[in-house]
Amino acid sequence: MSLTTVRENILLLAVILFLYVCSADRFPYTAAAAVICYWHLRFHDTSTIILVLCLLLVNIPRASKGFPRTNHGKVLYASERSAVIADGMTRIMVYADRILPLDAEISFVPRFQKIEFPSGFFSGADRYSFKGAYYSISSDQITYIQERKTLKAWIQKRIAGCDEAIQPYLYRSLLNIKTGEEDSFLTENGFSISGITAAAAFLMRYFIVEEKRKKILLGISILLCLFYRFPLLPFLSLIYRLLEKLHLSTSERTGCALTAVIILYPGQLMTASFLIPAVFRLCTCFQEKDRYMIWTASMMTGSLFFHYMDPLRMILFNGIRTVCGFLWFISWIPVLTGISVLPAFLAADGFLAFLTSFRFPGSVLGFGLVFFAVLLYTFRNLKHQGIVSLCALLLFQYFGLFHPFAEVSFINVGQGDSILIRLPLNRENILIDTGKPSAWNAVDTFLKGKAVHRIDTMFITHSDSDHSGNAEQISRNYHVRRIVTEHFHETDTGCLRLYDLNDLKTDDENRNSLVLYFRMGGLRFLMTGDADTFAEERIVHSWPSLPADILKLSHHGSKTGSCDAFLDAVRPSLAVVSAGSYSIYHHPSEETVQRLLKRHIPYLNTKTEGDISIIFLPFMNLLITSSGKIAIMRPS
Repeated sequence: MSLTTVRENILLLAVILFLYVCSADRFPYTAAAAVICYWHLRFHDTSTIILVLCLLLVNIPRASKGFPRTNHGKVLYASERSAVIADGMTRIMVYADRILPLDAEISFVPRFQKIEFPSGFFSGADRYSFKGAYYSISSDQITYIQERKTLKAWIQKRIAGCDEAIQPYLYRSLLNIKTGEEDSFLTENGFSISGITAAAAFLMRYFIVEEKRKKILLGISILLCLFYRFPLLPFLSLIYRLLEKLHLSTSERTGCALTAVIILYPGQLMTASFLIPAVFRLCTCFQEKDRYMIWTASMMTGSLFFHYMDPLRMILFNGIRTVCGFLWFISWIPVLTGISVLPAFLAADGFLAFLTSFRFPGSVLGFGLVFFAVLLYTFRNLKHQGIVSLCALLLFQYFGLFHPFAEVSFINVGQGDSILIRLPLNRENILIDTGKPSAWNAVDTFLKGKAVHRIDTMFITHSDSDHSGNAEQISRNYHVRRIVTEHFHETDTGCLRLYDLNDLKTDDENRNSLVLYFRMGGLRFLMTGDADTFAEERIVHSWPSLPADILKLSHHGSKTGSCDAFLDAVRPSLAVVSAGSYSIYHHPSEETVQRLLKRHIPYLNTKTEGDISIIFLPFMNLLITSSGKIAIMRPS
């Protein structure tokens, strides 16, 4: 029977649906065909129809991607700097200068800007932060706000009347509203809400029998889902509690709950709200007694999707969630009575900050993952396999062994430049330009994904915002040892020698750009900043023969650079353009493209390819892009 097949393999169904959702954005038809063929070839019965039905349910649109046809909406989510308003299936991001009132009706002038979603090796999980919005407006376009008398709105007003010092904590705990720059997945993803039931269970375990306690906790889960509009984590908890009443095995309960959540919340599967609890549940099905393997799997998941590991917070996960639940109860004291409980929040945040100090940046998605898998296979029969796996994982993460090879990466920062040069095992990290301020998340995410702890040398080719906009934040967050902004003849950083081919000093910032030339892995690189034709011709006059394998086109492919004489002198095997998706400048220009085509010079554009990396493997140089292109680069 097909239903029997599905029940016995419900956990496999959940995993297949998750993998489909992860790949559907890039390969929708291929992913669907692959999972259907796999299921049918494995079971050879009508249960394939149920799988197809699940795929259809997952693909039901939750939000409209089309151009908005509205001038009003209701506030669904809010934070200190943004909000999401909805009108039917249309979601619109509002970049606000204050926390907008929840559930309020907003009218606005409909001048929409298409949101430029991040596109890179490590930016897949960032899209959820837009909450299904594809277009945005600014706060100065809002013309009218009509507040509604709802419980959430009342709580928000009461919080606004509390002492300013405690307001951010109350917003975060009671309404899941992010304020400031706090960085804690436990407070940004609704863990405090799910912790309410954990705190209640902790209190009741001493004076209420188990059967009655389960009924009370089920009622609390239902109330939380109704009040917070069925957020993912409380809903997942509710499903588990309902399934406990059925005679199902642990794997069947886990599979049913995860399948239901994947079908109902396909847009939230890349969030900590789903991934961390799901990994804990899955590991319990297979490694019920080995908590070290559970911690290893959960930390690898965090590294894969969020590009860092928090060992202590993951080990203390259940306890921290319970504490967050107690903070939710404590939050009602100032809201209802005005009595401050700020010391409790400060103590909790201080403790979380202490745990965060042991965070290791880096993504496991790298060539070193193969070596790690071989290591785990070698130790598979050890008595203490879990402890060895956990220690090996932390060592790989801390020393950057998941990204062991040297590379040159063109980070997709939209209309701007940012280029990372890494020597093997992060022995030396060099950053050329930092992108514009709005591209900070793209730069920061990429550096974290590559396990970069520090920047040894940062070159700022010139002071334009799209090249130097994040220099201050990079300096503060990545312990930059040396910053180079002035012209030089040659300089060494680690075992890499770089030359500046431009010595012009004029009032024109573009013309003054550093033009950097270096050799790495047998390939010659030329990074031209925003140098114009005048600067290029001067360089050609000084170096008539200037062969380079990789040329970063000047000024994002503008017609003001990449002149005929320069291209003839450089003769690159590949040109790279760093341009924005929705730039008013429409880079690269048609004139520049025609010059490249005339000389049969292939080019890649971060606008369409996302991040572009050239990785120097022992026997070849491999070019890969986040869009999926792969090539072998040989010296010309």
